Amino acid sequence: MLYGAGLTFLFLVPFSIYRFFTGDLTLAAIDMVMALLMVLIFTQAWQSKRIKYLNRFSVMMFMLGILSVMYLKGADTVFWAFPAMGATYFLLKSVPALFANIIFIGLTTLLFHGKLTNAEAMSIYPSLALVGLFGFILSMRAEYNNNKLQKLVSEDTLTGIKNRRSFDEKVDELLVNYKRYPKPVSMLLFDLDKFKTINDTKGHHKGDQVLIDFAKLVKSKIRTTDFIYRFGGEEFVVIAKNSSLEDSGNLADSIRKLIKESDELSKYQVTVSVGVSEIMPFDDAESWFRRADLALYESKSAGRDTVRIAEIGDDTKLSFKALSNYQNIKPLRTKANYLICPYKDTHSSLLKDNPGKNKSFKAGAVKRKLSNNSSIKPSTKSLARH
Repeated sequence: MLYGAGLTFLFLVPFSIYRFFTGDLTLAAIDMVMALLMVLIFTQAWQSKRIKYLNRFSVMMFMLGILSVMYLKGADTVFWAFPAMGATYFLLKSVPALFANIIFIGLTTLLFHGKLTNAEAMSIYPSLALVGLFGFILSMRAEYNNNKLQKLVSEDTLTGIKNRRSFDEKVDELLVNYKRYPKPVSMLLFDLDKFKTINDTKGHHKGDQVLIDFAKLVKSKIRTTDFIYRFGGEEFVVIAKNSSLEDSGNLADSIRKLIKESDELSKYQVTVSVGVSEIMPFDDAESWFRRADLALYESKSAGRDTVRIAEIGDDTKLSFKALSNYQNIKPLRTKANYLICPYKDTHSSLLKDNPGKNKSFKAGAVKRKLSNNSSIKPSTKSLARH
């Protein structure tokens, strides 16, 4: 679109200047108006990125300009119809371009009705029809190939859901939209617990089937407005639009229960840990994902098969809270009176079954001595995520 507008401008300006000096002021004005419109379209496309509507406007202006030239100069200028029809397939999708060209041929027929000999008419109109037909076929083929390539680069070949590349693009898009329309959007980061054990004991083909079944189950649970991605390995991400942190935490917990109780996955004792974070005004892609990743780490540290939500308080400190009481949470091991966290410059909590007894600590300090009567049982080291 941008290149086409620029090239059209560079092509029309010399024509306009030539016609001005040869005394053809009407056509010079038409050429100059079209050139200026191309500049306007180029500017709008660069600023707004609304290429779809600008393409339609470009086609309409270009065809009206060509029809005006043919009306003023007569049948000798009918050859300008061919590049006009060809350019339509570069600016529009195949079907809209075909309809635009049919309308253009119809207007050209009305314009030259009674002005062409039978021989001229039999040369021009079939040629225009063939240009439109072949352009449509080539455009359809190009769209088909482009869709196949787009699918290859945007979808995970195993599970059929979107891949990390698509996830990165969607996050960038959501961050831009959030600045204009600040509506809640949450990120749910899933990690299948001890997935390596399934591959080692059951075989990689069974592991692949677990991933496929997991993706299907999650997809069946989320809304049509939500998005699911395979982030890599056994990690998946769900983007929940118009969903608060609490609502997304409930969604994550319902998916956790669905996975644990499903007939397809229960025979492999599959469970999933989840970290949830909500987009914030100061976020970029890295910070938003980082909070979900930290919450997932807390979920793993709490014994797996749990959900943790990353919450930022009024003091801007980050804490991780359990959505509710869970069974099968292993007690954290103790040694001396220190909490140990693998992340710096982060505020966190290690959680017991009762979230009301949480104690926060500053991870940047790496460790902090607890009071003797503290109810928290600290870990001896950073627990592995898998």
